[in-house]
Amino acid sequence: MTGAPTTKPNGAGWYKSSVKVDFTCTDPQLADGTAGSGVATCPTSELLDGDGAGQSVDSGPAADLAGNSGAGKTVGGIDIDGTAPSTTVNNTCTKVNGWCTGSTASVVITATDQAGLSGVKEIHYQVDGGAEQVAPGASTTVSVPLSGSGAGTVTYWAVDNAGNVEKANSSALKWDNIAPAVTHTLTPAANAGGWNSGDTTVHFAATDDDKGSGVDATTVTPDVTVRDETAGRTITGSATDGAGNTGTDKVTVKLDRTAPTITGAVTTGAKGDNGWYTGPVTVTFTCTDGLSGVATCPDPVVLSDNGANSASGTVTDQAGNTASATVSGINIDQEKPTLTAANVNVADGKFTLGSVPKATCTARDEVSGIDSCTVTVTGGTANGVGTFSWTATAKDKAGNTTTITGSYTVIYRFDGFLQPINDTAHQVGTSTSVFKAGSTVPAKFQLKRADGSVVQATVAPVWLTPLKGSAMSVPVDETVYTVSVDSGSSYRYDATAQQYIYNWKTPSTGGNYYRIGVRFDDGQTYYVNIGLR
Repeated sequence: MTGAPTTKPNGAGWYKSSVKVDFTCTDPQLADGTAGSGVATCPTSELLDGDGAGQSVDSGPAADLAGNSGAGKTVGGIDIDGTAPSTTVNNTCTKVNGWCTGSTASVVITATDQAGLSGVKEIHYQVDGGAEQVAPGASTTVSVPLSGSGAGTVTYWAVDNAGNVEKANSSALKWDNIAPAVTHTLTPAANAGGWNSGDTTVHFAATDDDKGSGVDATTVTPDVTVRDETAGRTITGSATDGAGNTGTDKVTVKLDRTAPTITGAVTTGAKGDNGWYTGPVTVTFTCTDGLSGVATCPDPVVLSDNGANSASGTVTDQAGNTASATVSGINIDQEKPTLTAANVNVADGKFTLGSVPKATCTARDEVSGIDSCTVTVTGGTANGVGTFSWTATAKDKAGNTTTITGSYTVIYRFDGFLQPINDTAHQVGTSTSVFKAGSTVPAKFQLKRADGSVVQATVAPVWLTPLKGSAMSVPVDETVYTVSVDSGSSYRYDATAQQYIYNWKTPSTGGNYYRIGVRFDDGQTYYVNIGLR
């Protein structure tokens, strides 16, 4: 009789389920070589169930037809392991509040099998559903990369030498290597140049990565208010997340609450009199700031309007503080006074000696007003007659001047030729004197001032050669004079009679009118007509 399992164990010699052992019986030949009686009974199959190593099965006896029986059969060395191994896991990482940090986490997987059974053959695992990995033996360490922040799962199971496969287990990991993002806001916000001009509050806020552990609100730096002026104070804020990562942010607060300074002054302009300017004036502004610096300073202002002017400017510093200045009291008069000949009392006048008024003028100025108007006179003769030139100058209060020139004449008072000549131009009710031809005619006259007082010319009056005129037939009506004849070109002065005289020897032929004349040093010429018969 023989016995053996109906199935073969695995390569490691282990079964992982019940083992059926079948028995086979044969009746050996007799001694004479003939066949035996044959098997009458043979033990039935035995089923070996239960885990264990080196198990055996004993059969009952076998009998032949002759009644012979054989001892039972023991079939041993049967190893059965029908129980899967079990695993435990230990996640090793730098951990805060259940969150891993660092570059990797070590997941240690340890498997055990029941004592005395087949033992652990290998461990299988997957990281986040990736490719299945196999590690021989009962323990392995899985290195899980911890990039950024996130969560992952290690799935694992063990297989024993009998081929039992453990039901898959999983171990969850969560990690956070990203510090919170800390930001700031300024209230009020800084201007484009980064400056504030009043109390400034810095507020910090923090957010964590979407897959991260979240910000611990109690760790966010509270508001900081800057009140003192500063060219740059750095404020640092921070926040920590649940994994212990700390993020920081910093901001430089620049605070200038002091207004800049500005001054203005006239830098160019033609200065006149009495504080007036006589042309355009340039006002230039000077700006300073002791902290943030000047952002804008007014350009120079050119003032060109007549009258009272002022210029204003505003300076702004980098923080937005402003200051203004006004330069006033700038009086401009660019207009010359108005002065014409009509405003000069002697302009183009003709005056008798002794009646000439003092030369004066008047002018007009619509801006600063007239300061003075003066007239100077030159020319004439030593005794005050002739042509005089005048220069009139008007000056306004700003010093602008207008000058014009002109002339006037001063003449002697001439009352006409004296007797024996009738001067019909000056003597009312007289007729033209007719003298005997060939006789001597005394031409006489006086020069006077306006008041009638007799004066003597600076230059002797000029005798003008008589001109023959039209024919006449009027009889002689004047006395024949026998006086010495004058032959020069000038009248002579008779100091006794206080008169000028010229004795003209008339032509011997008569029958015509003649014009006698005189020219004075005042520029005047006078004529009188006589007849010769």
